[in-house]
Amino acid sequence: MLAPSIRFNYLRSCFLNLHDDGPSKARINADYIKNEVFALKKTRQTSLRKKDAAVSKLVKEVMDTKKLEHMIQLLYSCSQARIVLSDKNFIAFNSLLEKKYKYLSTFNLGRMLYGLGSASSESPLVRQYIATISNKCIVEKRTEVNTPVGISMSFYGLKKMNSEHAEVRSLVGYLENMLMVMPLPLGAQAVGNSLYGLQSMNSAHPEVRALVRTLAGKVANCQEELKSQAIGNCFYGLKGMSSDHAEVRELVSALAAQVEFSGETLDAQAIGNLMYGLQNMSSEHGEVRAVVGALAVKVAESPAVLSAMLCMGYRI
Repeated sequence: MLAPSIRFNYLRSCFLNLHDDGPSKARINADYIKNEVFALKKTRQTSLRKKDAAVSKLVKEVMDTKKLEHMIQLLYSCSQARIVLSDKNFIAFNSLLEKKYKYLSTFNLGRMLYGLGSASSESPLVRQYIATISNKCIVEKRTEVNTPVGISMSFYGLKKMNSEHAEVRSLVGYLENMLMVMPLPLGAQAVGNSLYGLQSMNSAHPEVRALVRTLAGKVANCQEELKSQAIGNCFYGLKGMSSDHAEVRELVSALAAQVEFSGETLDAQAIGNLMYGLQNMSSEHGEVRAVVGALAVKVAESPAVLSAMLCMGYRI
């Protein structure tokens, strides 16, 4: 029989070894995932490879729980922290979503779409995940986003989604329908976030133009004053839009009225964003001339010092 001190040390060693591989599934929750993601953001790793390995380890821990809400929290937090997830992770994400989509709530649909900000639609694996969201969550389960916060999160998550892809255009069409029937008005921040999410969209596509027209109505009905960041975000999101399309001109006209209504002083980042966002607008159109006139007053009033990088669309 082992002596008491030896037995204690043996049991202590077993206990510690049991926890060497990371937290138990029971300990993984929304707060744990959020804290781990932001710890990764702050950590200065010696190499990109090590940081990628740390992210992969966290993804495995979360996916091992087989809980949809944990996966959504992971995607949401990574999008917030601007951590880009490997395309290969979306194989597991898509598999879990196909099995658990029936348990998706309206609230979590908005968060899941916001989580797309951690990926790019240039990946076929990401586009398959987008198709599952559309076909299973929205069409089959009929889950809808029906609040201003939820809808703005959804559009914000589309910032790396290119409308050249059919899967993205299909999702845009479903979101436009949700926006159209949503009874509540969009607030100033929701307007800024929604339009900012359009930055990879092209108005050559009818689905995008339909969304732009619906957004124009929501922008016109916004009763809150747009702040500096929201104004910059609105115009930055239009960088792929052409004023040759009537729907775009409607949105530009609505924005002109909101800019005139706003008493906000624009900072350098907002001015740089709005100048960059006007790159496909033609002064042949009265709506464009009107918004340029409104913006010119704001720029003249601003004490901000501009740099070439800001005016080229760089964010600092």
